[in-house]
Amino acid sequence: MEAPQRSVDEMLAYIREFSLDGGVHGDQGYQRVLLQLFGPVGSGKSMLINSCKYVLEGGEYVMHVSDEQTAVRKTFQLTPIITIADNRGTGHLIYHRDIPTLYAQLGSFLPLDERVDRLYEYEDLVEKVEKTDLAPNYSDLTVPVLVHSGSLYPYEEASEINALLRGCTTMTGISPIVIITRKNNPNAAEIERQFHLAGAEQVLLVENYTREDHLRTLGRDHAVLTFLYNALQDVTFRMSERRDVIKERTERKKFLIKYMHQTVLEREIQKLRP
Repeated sequence: MEAPQRSVDEMLAYIREFSLDGGVHGDQGYQRVLLQLFGPVGSGKSMLINSCKYVLEGGEYVMHVSDEQTAVRKTFQLTPIITIADNRGTGHLIYHRDIPTLYAQLGSFLPLDERVDRLYEYEDLVEKVEKTDLAPNYSDLTVPVLVHSGSLYPYEEASEINALLRGCTTMTGISPIVIITRKNNPNAAEIERQFHLAGAEQVLLVENYTREDHLRTLGRDHAVLTFLYNALQDVTFRMSERRDVIKERTERKKFLIKYMHQTVLEREIQKLRP
């Protein structure tokens, strides 16, 4: 039986009042929820940020971030506890040389609000990780959010998408929420099905507000708030357990370096093949 839908007002109140210290174990050292958006360039990440702020803050529609490609990993505060980050986009959903950079962002091994360069070489990644660990970030609880356009069909195999989702879960402790923008595109339903087949636990369809089309509607508001509400439900579930932030970060660092090492080895093997 499906859970009953919550109203816009109920979700607004929950999101605005959300606190990390409300659970049985307190905040366990976390100070904020960091929603990290990732996905192909042009998938609607920037417009989703604008839509979230528009729905939460009300008033006139404001372009807080444009949809132009940028290498800067920008952050925007949604509430005193919730921040949303626009990670560097990829050329398409799975470009294997981009995945180490993605994992480094999700694991908080790259600084926020600074330029993100792609970490193609093993030595570059290790240097970045070691530098970040001089002042490690233990205070952010990350929720990974894969944003994909309903007009951009993913041609990757389900096994590749599943591996990406599992890697993102390893780097954050939370399974990625998949957001399909441009939900009215004829391909959106098939793309939703493909992500479900690839093992995505949550796939939500959203029609973003834009500068040209920002008339508030109940359906659009409800979809945006459902995304934020579900993300916080994932956080609450994870906070119901005892967390060891230092141990978790150490394990993520090991996974990241091992993944990059394997990637470099596979690349070298490919070069040797006739």
